[in-house]
Amino acid sequence: MKIRYLSFVGLDVSKEKVDACLIDATGEQHHFEFENKVKKIKGFLKQVHQRLKAEDGLKSTLFCLEHTGEYINRLVHVFGQLDLAVWVESASRIREVQGRLTRGKDDKVDARRIAEYAQRYQDQVRIWKAKRDVIVKLRHLFKLREVFVKQIKALNQSMKDIHHFDAAGLLKEYKKIPDSSVKALRADKAKVEEQIHALIREDMALKFIYRILTSVPGIGFVNAVQTIVATNEFTSFTDPKPYAVHGGVVPFPHQSGKVKWKERVSHKANKRIKANLQMAAMAAIKVKGDLQNYYLRKVADGKNKMSVLNAVRNKLIHIMFALIRDGREYQYSYA
Repeated sequence: MKIRYLSFVGLDVSKEKVDACLIDATGEQHHFEFENKVKKIKGFLKQVHQRLKAEDGLKSTLFCLEHTGEYINRLVHVFGQLDLAVWVESASRIREVQGRLTRGKDDKVDARRIAEYAQRYQDQVRIWKAKRDVIVKLRHLFKLREVFVKQIKALNQSMKDIHHFDAAGLLKEYKKIPDSSVKALRADKAKVEEQIHALIREDMALKFIYRILTSVPGIGFVNAVQTIVATNEFTSFTDPKPYAVHGGVVPFPHQSGKVKWKERVSHKANKRIKANLQMAAMAAIKVKGDLQNYYLRKVADGKNKMSVLNAVRNKLIHIMFALIRDGREYQYSYA
């Protein structure tokens, strides 16, 4: 059953402060500005409640904010504790519906535009589901692991470049310095991965999901953890199609009149999910079974190899969601 909201609050969130615009049931607008701190957020909610002059004022209010990464964490945590309706929307979506002719920009104006967006599109609301503490920890650890991976890759590449262009071997003695850094980073990465494994082992729900995901050909540690975090344990995404779009594996048609361009995926997709799924697809087609047979058959039919690999990525997503839905592991001879 859809809830009809009477009031709407748009929140423009930055690291230090938050600008908010309240549109009450009469259409009157009220502007607030407060620090991005738990105590100040609770004080802001008291002010809103007083403005609304109703017992269930906050419960019939829709709070909308752009996804600005870590900056929104305090807000959604407090809102989640009070069981308030929170809509976290992408900034690109809000800009898209407002059109390109929007003029002027400041925090106060942005808060008003977000509130107006919530009011206009409340029938499309997607209420924010708070993540369990273990998922929050998993997400931070996985992001830290990605930092180490990038640093290791950068150091290794720099050393390859030095070795390639240093024909006289003059910098040979300096190679030991980055080598020691790489070893330290790899040790730190291994510690983070062990902490991730420990979190999964100690949580029955995570352990069950992880076991199902890693039973799929090509899906290993990285893709399993990333999928768990990105889908919030398959609660933020319950349908594989939107997640496939989010992961950049669904090509869209491009046509104007009689002119047609090649179908391509959206540049707005999550490129890390896309890249990791590419590695999973390349591993999956090396394993004897349905996915390998599909790949070989399509390539034999003359299909472009990269297009077929993209289809395999899409299939992997659908397989993972289907297995989680059914609560079973992948079976190579499933009938």
